[in-house]
Amino acid sequence: MTSFRPGSANGVHAVASQLGAALAAAGIDVEFWHFRRDRDRVEERDDPSGVRVVELPFPGVSPSRFGYARWLPLDTRRFLAKRAERIGLVHYHSVFQPEAWYLTHLLSKPYVVSPHGGYVHFSQPGWRRIARLPPWYVLERQLLRKASLVHAVSAPDGTAAMALGARGRVAVIPNGVTIPDSPVAALNGESPWLFVGRLAIEDKGLDVLVDGYAEAARRTPLPRLVVRGPDYRGGRQWLEARIASHGLEQQIELGDALYGTEKAAMFGACSLFLHPSRTEGMPVTPLEAMAHARPLAVTPGTNLAEPVAAAGAGLVIPEPTVSAVAETLRRAAGLGVDELRAQGARGRVLVERTYSWEHVAKELAVLYEECSRSADHV
Repeated sequence: MTSFRPGSANGVHAVASQLGAALAAAGIDVEFWHFRRDRDRVEERDDPSGVRVVELPFPGVSPSRFGYARWLPLDTRRFLAKRAERIGLVHYHSVFQPEAWYLTHLLSKPYVVSPHGGYVHFSQPGWRRIARLPPWYVLERQLLRKASLVHAVSAPDGTAAMALGARGRVAVIPNGVTIPDSPVAALNGESPWLFVGRLAIEDKGLDVLVDGYAEAARRTPLPRLVVRGPDYRGGRQWLEARIASHGLEQQIELGDALYGTEKAAMFGACSLFLHPSRTEGMPVTPLEAMAHARPLAVTPGTNLAEPVAAAGAGLVIPEPTVSAVAETLRRAAGLGVDELRAQGARGRVLVERTYSWEHVAKELAVLYEECSRSADHV
């Protein structure tokens, strides 16, 4: 249950959509339900990927009102009543979604919850405030406690779900990535470094990236840094001011989000992909970079540091601090093109073996079947 937008800049929407297409390719009947406040009737369509997409009217009733079911539009209630007989399993993507709370009561079907790192963010001030709101907190705990399965994309993702109340099985299956037939272009040591992602300063560590780049550049010549992504809570304006404060307007290029062939071309044009996150579920863009045979420089907060280090697919930034980023960037600047190519090639092998959507879909399909069998015996 989420929006079907495979090319979205929203990581949850993109990942869930690509996973759904992979499950459909594996022979599973997949239907996406997207609750929309701007719809007044149910709209259905079949996507070329093999999934069915349903847009459902939804009033957005406050979660503090517990008589919410009778406020669902008549067209939505009729659809749910008709569809309930053929639904075997429901998969909820993301966290604190009132639609999920409603459906667990209305459908009485076994279900899977994928937090996508949403509970890990409880360490952030804004999430702590949300968690203290009794209706949100209580309803989310109930959702987790009754889930047949929590699908976590990383170990911290699963640990956070259990801390909030998950009592059933928690399985860690990472995000996947679509692997191109071959890298877009041969890696060139003179190419720029790249970050692609939401311009969330705190979560993505973009403050330490810019400051660390500035510190390293004062001592070592560095390639140009390209930062591309959609704005998030004023992140673009903050970055523009920070880059200007260091006088790095010519060395750091700040641009809009990338999609499709333009995004693939940018991966092919870079020599190193940077992702200094403080906290994540599992970011997709580093996986995409490895799929294009590009080496990484990542923090432990990405939940990719260990596999990248074990595979020799890049560098690990020990912690999201200015000094750690600066030191890692100086090390990266000293790598020859042959070493960069070798790291990129090892990263490509890593995603082929572990992070392909085909691999992820097969693992999840087995768990779907186990959940359905368990529900049949209850």
